[in-house]
Amino acid sequence: MAIKKSDGKTPSPTGNDSSDSSRSPQKQKRGRGRGSVGRDAIVSSTRELLRAVPPASLSRKSVAEASNVDPALVRYYFSDLRHLLTEVLKILVAEYRERFDQLEFDPEEPGDAIEKRIRHIVTFLAQEPSYHDLFIEQIINGKDEWAKDTRDNFTDTFFGSMNSLIEKGRADGIFREDFDSRFVYIAIIGAAHFLGTSRPIFERLFGRDMNPTDLSDQYADFLSDIILGGISRKVPRQAQDS
Repeated sequence: MAIKKSDGKTPSPTGNDSSDSSRSPQKQKRGRGRGSVGRDAIVSSTRELLRAVPPASLSRKSVAEASNVDPALVRYYFSDLRHLLTEVLKILVAEYRERFDQLEFDPEEPGDAIEKRIRHIVTFLAQEPSYHDLFIEQIINGKDEWAKDTRDNFTDTFFGSMNSLIEKGRADGIFREDFDSRFVYIAIIGAAHFLGTSRPIFERLFGRDMNPTDLSDQYADFLSDIILGGISRKVPRQAQDS
């Protein structure tokens, strides 16, 4: 009886030839991508990426590379980059509120309370440099209900609480009467975002080896001195000499 010589190929258990198995790794790879990297992971990777590049420089390709997925998966979860950036911003807004709510200060000590608020915003914006640009683009200039509600709530909550501290300081004779507390609110926001959003100028001033987070505490101290020194009552020279 003649024995058929083996061709060295292992028969497929499904009866298909080896050409089918050569296509399976690609199908398997796509399956692993969708199964192991989900929507939240892409949002998290995008947030991390935005600590290095501004929102305007973002692309679907750069997000995919940061998330280690195919760009098609980014498109699958997010119709466009604005949709993705909105999801990142919602997380940042929630975290900003949470950190603010965790601040410990005595409302009877308005100077200390304002200093802690300044440190909070300076530190957060140094750590999350994209937050200010995203907030301006999608909340300040936003037209949808979420943008309007967030914008109004932020203004009412954060200005309202700061104004109460200023009024307490005025009642205690600590702060002057002849300034508009709204200007103080605007000045703090305007000065606080510099470390995170003006990286080219920052590097020119402090060098490429220095990061905004390295100087956030010093800058918060300086800004607090400027703000509190400007709104506090001046001590008469006679009292200083005595």
